[in-house]
Amino acid sequence: MARTYQSLINHTETAEFSEVKLEADVIITCVILGLAATRYYQRQPFSYDVEYEKMPEDEAELAKSIGWPKGRKRDEYGRTAEDIWSMKNAREQQEFFTVMACLQDILDRFEGGMGAWLKDRQSQKEGAGELITGRKGGAGLTGPARDKEPRSWQTKELLKKLRDKDKSWAEENNIYTGRGAYIGIWDDEVELSYKYADTPNEAQNTRPPLRVFRADKEWNPTENDASPNIPWGVLGGKDNDHDQPFRNLRALGDGGMGPLPALEPIGGYGREKVGYIHGMSAAIHMCVRHGPWSTPYEVTVGEATTKISSCLACTTYMYALGYPPSSGHLGRGESWVPPLAEDKFAVVEDAYPVEVRPGERITKNRVKIYRKTICDRYERIWNRDITNYMALGTYIIHAGETRQQATLNETLGDSFAKKKIEPIPVISKEHGAILKKLVGFLSSETTTKSVARRFLDALTVHDSDWKRVMRTFSPLYERKRIKELIISGMVRRKEDSPPVDEQEQSSVIAPD
Repeated sequence: MARTYQSLINHTETAEFSEVKLEADVIITCVILGLAATRYYQRQPFSYDVEYEKMPEDEAELAKSIGWPKGRKRDEYGRTAEDIWSMKNAREQQEFFTVMACLQDILDRFEGGMGAWLKDRQSQKEGAGELITGRKGGAGLTGPARDKEPRSWQTKELLKKLRDKDKSWAEENNIYTGRGAYIGIWDDEVELSYKYADTPNEAQNTRPPLRVFRADKEWNPTENDASPNIPWGVLGGKDNDHDQPFRNLRALGDGGMGPLPALEPIGGYGREKVGYIHGMSAAIHMCVRHGPWSTPYEVTVGEATTKISSCLACTTYMYALGYPPSSGHLGRGESWVPPLAEDKFAVVEDAYPVEVRPGERITKNRVKIYRKTICDRYERIWNRDITNYMALGTYIIHAGETRQQATLNETLGDSFAKKKIEPIPVISKEHGAILKKLVGFLSSETTTKSVARRFLDALTVHDSDWKRVMRTFSPLYERKRIKELIISGMVRRKEDSPPVDEQEQSSVIAPD
């Protein structure tokens, strides 16, 4: 872990990693709010979806996912590994719904009715082999209505091979199948013969996630104590996978994207910064080339990829380019980047289904995966949207609290005016200080590009986006969570407890 950092917001300042995490929380939370509010103003249906994760079928994988000791049958309370996994999963689902209630509350404080516009919805699909659709012109539709099955037989045949459970075809053709294996494809119903004729084989019509070296190094940690030769932003394992913290660098077929290409000078990776272009972003670029009748998709490949919805970052890009997703979530968008013309391939030649030149710019390869003019145009559009989302999000939080104070003043009169009571804050003290810092940055003479770069850098501080919201609005979250638990009848406040002799008969008391 780096000893010293630049501030994510003000690059001339140094910051501890704890402050960088706070900055990432606030930056991404503001974009989450701004994106939802924009859909409200445009009267476009919008939701952040939840998915009930499937319990691992393999006993070893299940045990590893919850830290269950090898050989244990039950814990001291008689619970099995399946019981613990189910409890943990159910708790996280409820925490997500509480976070959604917080977002709705914040939006309603700003403008009545805005919170009700934001929905929490169960994703309609689950499991490997399912599709996420980017629906051209579909912003006025609900998420499920944007869903569209490919119609061309060639695309259906390609899907059969990608959905093969043994993954042999994918692995033979250098297609990534590890964690986050959302493979971009597209369906061209009009010029189908052209689409499949311009590449040597159908595997080259797939777009797995692509690891890149980022050209933008304005914000870059000075060193990485634990792994000095690992670039900043490289994906690790899950939170509890301490055995393989950088399994993304393992070989294809072993859960990774292959090793990093050699750089000059050798050992210079510590000054690099890595990003990941998701399959949907690449598929949209191909749809632009093949015509407005084309539809982009992501298909989940392998057992380690189960969320059938687009991450927040992908969702913003899809809206910017006019292909809103059939489903979007607030999980992880770790080190996500859009296709940027100056970024370079960070994969070796045999680790991608399309011919690439390691260390070369992504617009320079023979097959022309990306074109500079398209990358630059779409970057400008997306930069503008992210800037507007972030600015609107900061305003919603600040103005919402101001309006709440005004409402309380009108309702409570003298008691409020004389400071006998005061509104309970919705944002934590630490995050509130960061919010002021972000407002100052956005108010200065800055560019949409510099704002968008801060969003991208915040995504390199890896975490689930809904957990960032939970931390940012922790005072509001805790109030709502305690209220939910008390209403459930399972707990009660300690101050409402019976005398000590009666307490011995009580089984559950709410913690402090």
